[in-house]
Amino acid sequence: MEVIIADEFSVPGESLRRMPNPVEQGIDSDVQVYEFYLQVKHIHKFANLPMDTNPREQHLGSSVSQDIRNSVRSPNHSLFHILNKGITVSVFKVNYDNRTGMVTFYLDDPKYHGNIDGGHTLKILLNEMDHEHAKEKFVKVELITGLNKNNFVEVTHARNTAAKVEQFTIAELEDKFDIIKEGLNNESFLERVTFKQFEEKVNKDKNIPVRHITGMLNLFNIDKYDNTTHPTTTYTGVGNTINYYLDNYNHCKNASENPYYKMIPVMSDFFKIHSLIESNFKEYYNEYGGEGKKRANYLNLSFASSDDKTLHRVKYSNEDEYISYDVPDGLIYPIVASFRALLAERNGKYYWVVNPYNFMNSVIDKLFNLTGEKLRSIANNPSAVGKDFSHWFTLYMVVEHELMKYQMQLK
Repeated sequence: MEVIIADEFSVPGESLRRMPNPVEQGIDSDVQVYEFYLQVKHIHKFANLPMDTNPREQHLGSSVSQDIRNSVRSPNHSLFHILNKGITVSVFKVNYDNRTGMVTFYLDDPKYHGNIDGGHTLKILLNEMDHEHAKEKFVKVELITGLNKNNFVEVTHARNTAAKVEQFTIAELEDKFDIIKEGLNNESFLERVTFKQFEEKVNKDKNIPVRHITGMLNLFNIDKYDNTTHPTTTYTGVGNTINYYLDNYNHCKNASENPYYKMIPVMSDFFKIHSLIESNFKEYYNEYGGEGKKRANYLNLSFASSDDKTLHRVKYSNEDEYISYDVPDGLIYPIVASFRALLAERNGKYYWVVNPYNFMNSVIDKLFNLTGEKLRSIANNPSAVGKDFSHWFTLYMVVEHELMKYQMQLK
């Protein structure tokens, strides 16, 4: 028996069987399952099998991956196809020729057709297929037809139960981060954001978890926060901000009710403000964060690296911009969040009441002076600063007050 993938690849198979769907009517009646065994020495034919449909990136350094690898290399090859649950592929259709023993399956839609489970097994077998004990082993291959927008995510989620599939990965499969991708479309740092589980393990350049993106958006959510409530959750529990984002995505009746949709016109500015403050943090702190009129020395603080050989990437920089010190989130988040006072809503979209970059010059001294005072008052503990609601409140009120003075001058 042979298998052809999308009319391009042919591999020998063993013991093909079709599992008829007992549900004969309904939207899922087209779902059919086919199974066969593939000899590992032919696994290279699957090298170009699409993997974007798998909810996880393949972390080949995990303990589970090591167990699979050890099993592949083991001289005992008689039970590998039983011990390993195999490789599952979502396909458009399957044809089988009884006369020639040829099974052909087609991949038609890249959104729904490709590997959905067993990605770790597939990649390990591709790496190990030349091992002396690997070639004669078999692996089970399962083909599923009929998966579409109504059932694809449910089936994929259910199949990946050996390790928990994180909520954000399922949201990515459902295209629920489209608002973020639209708002940050022109920002190159978007390429470094991890929208799927284990992406950072596979690609070291993927160093911004999506929860940090939703955390930043939370800092500027004027639907959720005003001058009496403040987004401290971004620091104390940034993972919860994914829930805020998805709750609005799932429950807002239309886009104009969704605060994250409203942010799109100004979304990229949030991250530019963060980058400007982070990249100049040491200079601002030294100039304005001292006691009285004394200059401060940020690098004397224990949590700030003073080793010029240790470079920290400016988190949301579009260019490869680095600084020789660290800026804890507990210090920078309350400062960045204070600029929320400059936002308003008009016609279902957020907009800046004044240009935030120009306005920054009139408040940055006060924001850093208060940050320095707060830091000294709690034994130079940046985590305590990030948890201090009164500090978030004070910085916000400073920006709001300066905005009111600016608006009065215009009248």
